[in-house]
Amino acid sequence: MARSANKNLERVNMNLPSHIVERVKEYADDLGINVTSAYIVLLNQALEQKSTINQLPLIMAAFNDIKNAGLLENEKDKVDN
Repeated sequence: MARSANKNLERVNMNLPSHIVERVKEYADDLGINVTSAYIVLLNQALEQKSTINQLPLIMAAFNDIKNAGLLENEKDKVDN
């Protein structure tokens, strides 16, 4: 495998429940990556999901604006016909 271009690495030691460690090892095996890469992938995914969830109110507001604009256009078309 190619080496990561990211040279800003930091060693982290932590205690995790055994069942989580086993699940991460299985995940790594399924993807064919090493366990460290599996932790990186999973942590990045979790952080991206959190960021997306934090943006959800803004996304929903934009969706509602688009939806309401479409409804107004439909009502205008009904009046014109």
